[in-house]
Amino acid sequence: MRALVATRLGEIEMTEVEEPEIGPGQVLVETMVTAVSAGTELRMLYGRPGDVREHAPDFPVVGGFGYLAAGTVKAVGEGVEHVAVGDRVSAGRAWGAHREILDTDASSVIPIPNDMSFMEAAASDWAGPPLAGRLAGEPRVYSDTCVIGLGPLGLSAVQILQPLSRRVLAVDIVERRIEVARKFGAVGANANGEEVAAAIESHMPAGPSVVVEASGTQAGLELALGIVRPKGKIALVGVPPPLNEIDLFWPMQHKGVHLVPLHRESAQSPQGGGKGSPRDTYLPDVLDMISRGRLDIDSMTSWVVAAEDAPEAFRLLRQFPDKALGVGFAWVPEHASGVERFEELRGSTANR
Repeated sequence: MRALVATRLGEIEMTEVEEPEIGPGQVLVETMVTAVSAGTELRMLYGRPGDVREHAPDFPVVGGFGYLAAGTVKAVGEGVEHVAVGDRVSAGRAWGAHREILDTDASSVIPIPNDMSFMEAAASDWAGPPLAGRLAGEPRVYSDTCVIGLGPLGLSAVQILQPLSRRVLAVDIVERRIEVARKFGAVGANANGEEVAAAIESHMPAGPSVVVEASGTQAGLELALGIVRPKGKIALVGVPPPLNEIDLFWPMQHKGVHLVPLHRESAQSPQGGGKGSPRDTYLPDVLDMISRGRLDIDSMTSWVVAAEDAPEAFRLLRQFPDKALGVGFAWVPEHASGVERFEELRGSTANR
């Protein structure tokens, strides 16, 4: 079967590997689409200075660092009763989801409605950490909130916060992502320059009561500490690098700021399934949001390209964040979309 393999830091390729077998409590899924978690996967594939690669397997990594998939059930192991052969499902895996046939724990496999696309189902976990952050931040009804970092996770956070909040301030350094947030009803502001300060002065002078930090950067955390209102909360959705010369004591003492990491009951990798895992806790609600039209995955998806084009798609996603947002790989051609936009970007950047 086909699978993407991360051969070493910064390199990924398509190759043939043996089809996996399953045991009790496991499910085999014929993959239709895998989605990319841009922050996590780019960090794991390309590395980040001084980063701690927690839960990272050794190279080569079959299936790459993907963990978001959807398809149809091919086989079920002993004791699996909630899904059957032929069911359409969203499926997760601790690592290695970018493969044609996916073996995984049954607890990470969730049935999906017939009218939900496989890309929506695969990318549903874009909203899992933001939902956890919204619950951890505990914003009051009609309070002012903020999201810093507007990748697919951050834009999911905007959508989740919007119905509850008086206003949502959405912050990034990429104008295209800010525009998407504005379409979701947020007040957009570019972190470069004075736009954030002006937006707060105009729309929420006391500052946001809850900030969802989804950029996973020290600059994003420092901005959150600076703008959150006294006794407000910062939900850490993005994974920051090791921090360097950052002042946490005085903001926490003077303003009473609460930093809230995302708690999970399971000690397993957050990408895996199992009792208490993020998928087990949050994905059923996220899939319901998508079904009810309360979470728009399509507006966050730039393109779903053939799986063979994945190495180039990763390059473009990394180098041109102003051109690409959410990305998926189609393992069956009929599930590709937005290919023209992908080819246009590839052609325009071929020599860069």
